[in-house]
Amino acid sequence: MGIEERLFREINAMAGKVQLIDLAMIVISSPLTWMVVGVLVLICSIVFKHRQLLTVFFAALVSLGLADLVSFRVVKQLVGRERPCRIMADVHLVLDQCGGSYGFTSNHAANAFAVWAIVALGFGARSYTSALVISLASLVAVSRVYLGVHFVGDIFGGAMLGIMIGLLVARIGILKYCEQLAKKIEDYRASSGK
Repeated sequence: MGIEERLFREINAMAGKVQLIDLAMIVISSPLTWMVVGVLVLICSIVFKHRQLLTVFFAALVSLGLADLVSFRVVKQLVGRERPCRIMADVHLVLDQCGGSYGFTSNHAANAFAVWAIVALGFGARSYTSALVISLASLVAVSRVYLGVHFVGDIFGGAMLGIMIGLLVARIGILKYCEQLAKKIEDYRASSGK
């Protein structure tokens, strides 16, 4: 048994033993959870007129979209690596579903770390915000192994892809465009008396 399979087995073996942990992993892995968080961040940034947060929000959205697209449409199709739940026996599937297409790279990890890269650039890599977001991104990544749908290598590959895309998004100047958009929203609110 290789190290990757051993790591997968150790993490996935915890699944199904404590219902509360299973539920937490399902919630942390759910796209709906992160849509709700995104809407709340957007609302807070507008209501509290936090231009930097709004700028980072828009840039993170671009980064997430690109990470998801590249991971799903390009990398998974090129690599074609099966998910552990399709090729291994005795995998604990908490949700009784293996997931679609191939496993490498994890879209969840790519998306989460693409967002973190933008947050780290926008607020500083050593900021509390960056520490919070990388902690959440890491939880998302671990949840995918826990739930039985990804190998650890899928997660690392997704994380690296997401970070590279986040850095690329910043490098090509998307943050400046997002800042201009945030300023326009702020100016509009000021001129309309809201």
